[in-house]
Amino acid sequence: MNKKKNEVMLLLAALGVLIAFVSYYFVFMKFQDQTAVLETANTQLKTDITYLEGLLVNEKQYTEDIETMNAEMDAIITEFPSDFKTEDGLLFAIDLKKNAVMEYSQIDVGGAEPVYQFGSAAAAETATAAEGTSAPAATEPAATEAQATDAAAQNPAAAAMCLNKIPVSLTFQVGYNGLKTAVDYVSRLEERKTIDSVSVSFDKTTGKLVGTMAVNVYTLSGTDKAYEAPVIPDVPVGTGNLFGTIE
Repeated sequence: MNKKKNEVMLLLAALGVLIAFVSYYFVFMKFQDQTAVLETANTQLKTDITYLEGLLVNEKQYTEDIETMNAEMDAIITEFPSDFKTEDGLLFAIDLKKNAVMEYSQIDVGGAEPVYQFGSAAAAETATAAEGTSAPAATEPAATEAQATDAAAQNPAAAAMCLNKIPVSLTFQVGYNGLKTAVDYVSRLEERKTIDSVSVSFDKTTGKLVGTMAVNVYTLSGTDKAYEAPVIPDVPVGTGNLFGTIE
């Protein structure tokens, strides 16, 4: 009788140990794993809070810096024309001719070629950063994206702007000093123009240089700046008496 009682006690003890093991393995261990995950998330949240608190402390300075940058951006934008048409290219060639004393055999004014769409680089960088970001650090790119969004909100017109390039090709004949004057003249223009290339050769017959000059004219489309048509002086066209008869 005592033997059976002892066996029952041993079975109950073994069952109690089994229950304790199962509880530890399936309950306590799972709870411990969840605790580790929460601790990791809490650490990241503390880092984000510290970062946001730093932004809040320097909010006034950031706001002033954004206003300064917007003012500088507006000043730069005013240096670019909104458009550059064929007549603008011809008048530019005429002014260059007067200053450099050069003769043209051909003038070509091309169409606008997009160079840079504002906002495209930021979007590409954000996408690249998102692809290479692991899950634990996902909150940091989110903060960066929020900053980019705030910056765009400060100056929404910038996102619609596009930098364009209009090529102007000049085939000319000029003296050596005239060529130097032409290069200096283009470099001193207030408008955004650059010399892309110059190719010349010496003409023994005339003693002058003949060649081509490629000039790039840059414009900004998508701004509030209106196109300013060039002022063309009056040019006499035709004649009052086509056949020259005596009246």
